[in-house]
Amino acid sequence: MLNDSDRIKVAFVGGHTRRWHAADIVGEERVDSHTWGMLAIIHILHPAPSVKLLGAVTFHDSPGEPFSGDIPHGAKVAFPALKAADIEIGMRAEKAIGVHYELDADDDWWLRFADMAQALLFVRRQVAQGNVLMDPTLTNCGECLIALQDQDAAPTNAASLISTVLHCRVDLPMSRNLALLESLAQ
Repeated sequence: MLNDSDRIKVAFVGGHTRRWHAADIVGEERVDSHTWGMLAIIHILHPAPSVKLLGAVTFHDSPGEPFSGDIPHGAKVAFPALKAADIEIGMRAEKAIGVHYELDADDDWWLRFADMAQALLFVRRQVAQGNVLMDPTLTNCGECLIALQDQDAAPTNAASLISTVLHCRVDLPMSRNLALLESLAQ
């Protein structure tokens, strides 16, 4: 049985896993920043996220990836056995450190929505920084996000949620003026 220190170490190291390693990107993204983005999306857009959903978002990538790396989506699509192995590695690691969450259909939809929404925003920022090599990935992320609105578990406002993400501007620098932010919030 793992002690709490070992469980924390596995989770912590998992956050350091580099994403997009098979793509030419500007800078890098790690699992911990990806997870932060997903949690922010959930907290802002979900009216009442469950503890299970928040736990699943927190640990959806990190426990298994120290053992497998971040296997590119395209490889998992092309090789279903690789996708199955990736799922198995993640589930085994989650269970080993005690962070496995069984989600209902609604929470599962939100997990997939936040995962794809964060990916789309990251890729859109790549393109805004001039990385035209990510244009096809941006198109693919948009198509995957839009497809989520047709799934059975999609909330009634799924189209609005997806539209919010699709219209999120990441191509402009954020104003560093707190007074302006506060005035816009009123």
